[in-house]
Amino acid sequence: MITIKAVIARDCAEGEMPPKIHNLIKLANRCGLYNKMTDEQLSLIDKLNPLNIEARYPEYKDEIAATMSKESCMELIEQAKEIICWIKKQL
Repeated sequence: MITIKAVIARDCAEGEMPPKIHNLIKLANRCGLYNKMTDEQLSLIDKLNPLNIEARYPEYKDEIAATMSKESCMELIEQAKEIICWIKKQL
């Protein structure tokens, strides 16, 4: 989730780049958001983490996509919008 990296980038020294990782839990821990999140937000990050995989693993993405319904995807999207708004407020 790019908004977590925005928090990290804000706190980076000039010229320093955010880490090239995709693990949302590690990123949230690194920037201090993890300890501020509610149990509901942490649960969402846990659900989104396997979906936030690098593009070089298309077969893994296909496996995950096959297990999700349109309804569950729409629910995750709505929840993700809420947490993105919350993260933006932390900036």
